[in-house]
Amino acid sequence: MKEYDFQLAKVKWHEICESHPEMPIYKKDWFWDATSDSPEDWKVIVYEGKNITAAFPFMYRRIHGMWRIEAPWQVARSGLWLDMSEDVSLEKKIHKLNEIVEFVLDRLPNYDYFNIYFDTDFDNWSPFCWKGFQSSVSYTYTISGYSSEEVKSVVSKRRKQRINAGEKKYVIRENELSFQGIWDFYELAYLRWNREISFTKEQFFKLMETLEDHNAMEIRSAHAGDQIVAVEVVLKDETTLYHQFCVNLPECPDAQSLLTHNAICKALDDGKKFDFEGSMIKGPALFYISFSPKEEICYCIHDESGKYTFLNCIRRMLALIKDSIVAQFRGGYDFAQAKNRWRQFCDVNSKVPYISKRGTGMRHAMMKMTGGLYS
Repeated sequence: MKEYDFQLAKVKWHEICESHPEMPIYKKDWFWDATSDSPEDWKVIVYEGKNITAAFPFMYRRIHGMWRIEAPWQVARSGLWLDMSEDVSLEKKIHKLNEIVEFVLDRLPNYDYFNIYFDTDFDNWSPFCWKGFQSSVSYTYTISGYSSEEVKSVVSKRRKQRINAGEKKYVIRENELSFQGIWDFYELAYLRWNREISFTKEQFFKLMETLEDHNAMEIRSAHAGDQIVAVEVVLKDETTLYHQFCVNLPECPDAQSLLTHNAICKALDDGKKFDFEGSMIKGPALFYISFSPKEEICYCIHDESGKYTFLNCIRRMLALIKDSIVAQFRGGYDFAQAKNRWRQFCDVNSKVPYISKRGTGMRHAMMKMTGGLYS
């Protein structure tokens, strides 16, 4: 097959993005430029057929000797973008989708690790399954279809109490803080929460400046007098507002509820959908659910090379060994529980190297090293 021209594909993708303003922000080419260390870090494959266009943007980087296909920082969902008539039978749709997926996979560069969260409009991952990929389900939560006055009537009792308390204590200001002011508050809040910020100042400023250039964000801050107690940055496109960054001081939990409620009302007043952007982490997920949103499914599609699987298994085995050794020095290690965990790991991971499974010679060597963990 002729080598794929990724540079030409990017030019085409830029034209497509320009001609489809309704495209979700997470798929837009300028958003990928803003969330990548370099525009050269991401590529796109464009499919052009009769009455259909499709594209698959992806980040392609080598990390620790492994080629990885992922989405950039802050791209919550991406996957395939499809411009296809909905007035087709399911059979024709799946046949065409399968053709597109085969076209994309045939043109992907070699990789060791593939992990992409697809958007909610991608509702059938069968063509990837047929090619040996795996999938897990994630969720996002959205609010639309009713007025801002109705929001408080549908949220949970506790959330309503927090919103009401926040309205009495705090004042909301919009688009007042500078990027430096937001960053300074994030550093303070994360320090108070005893957590580390997962992105750098340079990444944050690059994204914020790009969002400002495209009029694609709203900044809300909650104030108690002269003190900032919470900040929320919401992304926006033609159809949706996205809950992207939000943090509050630990002693001011009502402030985050207040800001999120305000952003939801703004989306509904503008005739848009509010998207919580999704999370499988318990705390954030329960916070989102308390606003009584609609649940939407996102597929995370995954694949990996045999080399990646082997080395990842070794890494996890060594982590178990390390934990057991440390625990022995500390005392009180539950070896029976650890042994059951290892057996469960072997049973559900068919690609675990045979010499590492229980019942082999390696098992006895590990018993000596870990005082019976693998007995």
